[in-house]
Amino acid sequence: MCATQPSRDRHPCGKKSRTGGTAVAPEVAEDLEARLLAQEEARAAETVFLRTRRRGDGTTDRHLRVSDLTAARLLTSLHAYTSPRREPRRPQGGGPPAGPREDRRPYDQRLGAAVADFLEDVDPARMPIHGGDATIVMVTIDLDQLRTDLGVAHRGDEP
Repeated sequence: MCATQPSRDRHPCGKKSRTGGTAVAPEVAEDLEARLLAQEEARAAETVFLRTRRRGDGTTDRHLRVSDLTAARLLTSLHAYTSPRREPRRPQGGGPPAGPREDRRPYDQRLGAAVADFLEDVDPARMPIHGGDATIVMVTIDLDQLRTDLGVAHRGDEP
């Protein structure tokens, strides 16, 4: 299995090979490996964090520490969004995909954009309830203008 994985994903596979190759007592080695893995996961769970800092230019820096397994899952999802075989996102009103098919941005920029695409695709109905809606739209209008310019509000294609 390890030989078929890309080098960036081999870390968990390489741990066993560093213990000296073939184990004389495989059941003892497996128990030791399981205990070491459980300790590593416990240490990782104690040190996870997410810090954000607004830069003041419309962007935010994020610093994230998660377990290797969580990071691998996240990167696997983001790699799917940066795949050249992926269809480009279509504009909300339909029509042809926005922009050229080939993305020439540096890979770290494409990964950053993939985070936004990933969050756009998350189904809010499957998220834990957190006391509000994901997006709130507030419209401020003068009372006289409201009385004179009555109309119908639309959300998406629904009246």
